Amino acid sequence: MKLYSRDRARRSLFDTVGFRALSQAATVVSYTVLVRSMTEQSFGVLNLLYAVIPIINTLGSLGLDHALRRFQPEYLQAGQFGAATWLLRTVRRLRFASNALLIALILLAWNWVAPWFELGPYRADFAIFSLLLFLYFQVTILQYAMASQMLHRYSVGSAAVLSATKLVVYLALASVDELTLRHAILADLFGYVLAFLFLWRAQRSLEATEPASAANRPDVDQRRRLKRYAIYSHWNDAASILQYNDTDRWFVAALMNSIVVGAYAFYTRFSDMLGSLVPLRLFDNVVQPLFFSVPKHEAHEKLPRYFTFLINLSLIFQLPLIAFTAVYHRDIVQVLFAGKFIEYSILLPMVVAFTTTDNVFSTPIHLVAQYAEKAPVILKSQVMGFYQVGAMLVLVPAFGLLGAAIASGTFHIVRNLFVWWNVRHEAIWVNFRQVMLWTQPRRPEHFRVGAFPVFNMEAPEGRFYGFPVHGIPGFKIGKYHHRQQQVDPDTIDRDCDAQDEAAVREGITRYFPDADGPTLSMATCMFTNTPDEHFILDRHPESPAVSVAAGFSGHGFKFCSVVGEIMADLATAGRTRWDLELFRLGRPALAAPARRQR
Repeated sequence: MKLYSRDRARRSLFDTVGFRALSQAATVVSYTVLVRSMTEQSFGVLNLLYAVIPIINTLGSLGLDHALRRFQPEYLQAGQFGAATWLLRTVRRLRFASNALLIALILLAWNWVAPWFELGPYRADFAIFSLLLFLYFQVTILQYAMASQMLHRYSVGSAAVLSATKLVVYLALASVDELTLRHAILADLFGYVLAFLFLWRAQRSLEATEPASAANRPDVDQRRRLKRYAIYSHWNDAASILQYNDTDRWFVAALMNSIVVGAYAFYTRFSDMLGSLVPLRLFDNVVQPLFFSVPKHEAHEKLPRYFTFLINLSLIFQLPLIAFTAVYHRDIVQVLFAGKFIEYSILLPMVVAFTTTDNVFSTPIHLVAQYAEKAPVILKSQVMGFYQVGAMLVLVPAFGLLGAAIASGTFHIVRNLFVWWNVRHEAIWVNFRQVMLWTQPRRPEHFRVGAFPVFNMEAPEGRFYGFPVHGIPGFKIGKYHHRQQQVDPDTIDRDCDAQDEAAVREGITRYFPDADGPTLSMATCMFTNTPDEHFILDRHPESPAVSVAAGFSGHGFKFCSVVGEIMADLATAGRTRWDLELFRLGRPALAAPARRQR
């Protein structure tokens, strides 16, 4: 079976839904038990220890995780299984070494740094927690590898194993009133041990069929490409240390106290759990390998469609979350968490609203940037971190936890806008619309029938088409997908405006200056587009007596004669002399929904 086929994607979606549902349910219950059972001081310290993860993740990344996620799907798609295995092993070893170095440095500097954040007495707890850190990153890497191979029963299944284990141990400890800081760390460590063994066994089974060796290494040019991407990604990670909510906790601890850290962590974490209901978060490990496996020659057409689909689907879930938490934030905290930290409940809708950037827009924008290998752009966006530092230093003393939420939320908005601006020609939120324009030519004799042809022209500004003056007064021109507006045929807006005129007229101004006269009229038409913009010419699979000709995608009229012949053949003989393989109803591209355009 093809690795990135529709069947594999469908199986991965089912596995993701099933295991994520189990994982999220266990996470919510275990988090509720944790908040209810731990003291506010212990809960705040535990969250500060977990805030070490983004520090090690960014400073010790070496760009390895990004290189694995970006290139392993590409190698697998090309059938280079040995190279994919070699890359995974290399990433795991280097990541282990970088983590060991950073953890050792933290332990050596503990007595100097920890008192700033009221962590001085917890050095032994961090030593135990450091074992969890090693396992955390190894588990994460193996999850990426399983997802790249569309084996989400393992990648997402391991998360379910982790969550279920933590829940069982938390409940056991809470039942005897022993859910202390040390015991919570040991419970989490046990969960990560089981998750790692689950993934390690699965990966070993795969490697037995495709063993890695020096001969499997990518060639020199590919390794140079890997290193370049990893280096840029490493500096991007190092510069992005301020973008994590976990990192915000260090500012709160230094400028306020560790107990308030617990309140801030509570609301950001609970918002994160709500955000996991958004489809893009739910299926991120399915989306990424499919996105990166898109062939380069199909990217121009597919990436905008995928970008739009991901955003639109996520907004359907994100907007109700904002409304619900805005109305019921106090009730949610009172019912689920026995009112702990309820004095800060207004944080919940605020944080949920700000996470729209990450839950809806950030991943599609960064997927496009990563696909285009524009790691330098992502790196430059981290300069916005200086804004967050300044905002934290000003807003936290002035407004407390509300100031921290505002500083962090606005940073993410500005940063993602910067990245989007640099990939805006690829990261297009497509909503298709089609308008035609008739102008009065300055030199009409050049645009009469016989002097000027029917044309279809590819240009840097887009694809234009047009006709000589015939029947309707004026030179007619249109531009495919001129404002990228998708419409419903029942609610189509047939009015045209100045933006429509400007989008089409740029082709006249540059390429047909003698036609650049006053606008006589504008009109709309509607295309029925297939995902690959090829026709559908086939017999109905369940009713052979029915023949289908549809989805002409704006360029069918010129093929009227041959389409008529084909349809007559299918209707009378059930076959035709023409090769219809490209136009079959069952072709893979039709797995995506057809588009109706105006």
